[in-house]
Amino acid sequence: MLTQRSPRALVLVVIFALYPTITGFNLSRHSVPLDRIISTRGSMAGIDAITSPAFVTASKAAFLALDDRVVGVLINGKVRAYPLKILTWHQVVDDSIAGDPIAITYCPLTASTFVYDRMLGKSMLVLETSDRLYDSNLLFYDRATKSLWSQIKGEGNRRTVDRPAPESAAQRRDPMGSVEGLSSNTVVLNASASDTQNFARDATARYEQAPGIVLPVSTLDHRLPPKERVTRIVDQWRRRSVPVYKPRRF
Repeated sequence: MLTQRSPRALVLVVIFALYPTITGFNLSRHSVPLDRIISTRGSMAGIDAITSPAFVTASKAAFLALDDRVVGVLINGKVRAYPLKILTWHQVVDDSIAGDPIAITYCPLTASTFVYDRMLGKSMLVLETSDRLYDSNLLFYDRATKSLWSQIKGEGNRRTVDRPAPESAAQRRDPMGSVEGLSSNTVVLNASASDTQNFARDATARYEQAPGIVLPVSTLDHRLPPKERVTRIVDQWRRRSVPVYKPRRF
């Protein structure tokens, strides 16, 4: 016996079935409402993930000033610095340090940086930048399955990569001058010719300094201003966000 479906249910079934064809992404299973995934409508054209990163020694990174902010990653004594002025225009870097495949991710709208382990079970993910946002935050995608992943949550299609890269990894976001001091062997993600041209038109600084947010988010914590900088601390029991200006002991 066939059950009668409402027109709305039929429309949703059709959308789920056609979504990979229409958008190129697979959302046959999803953990967030589809209507909260926003398309940038081509405004991110040309912002591609770096999947074959090249590096130079810190002393040869002439495009960087000592006060330029970088994401510093330390794994097994090896230090690499990923400048935000490059990440702004790519947002995802697929890299391997000491044999550990990782992804360095950055979302300019939320000014959030996360380093993820690209191994999921026995599969090594290749992560790319999408033109989709959820709660004003970057959604990157897995090249093999076309599934979207939340940059802040580390979740995609009910799976999770939310672990802080390999257990031996540590990440910090600091001015280049302080990261370089961590190791005499620090290497820096190198800028391409197009990256160098983009440095002159950084559109994120003005948004970062503005007090409000442009895109809607589902939940706002009013205990802090919308753009207050915080450090996220994750352990096996819970997650905490600590304002950068007010570190405290737990």
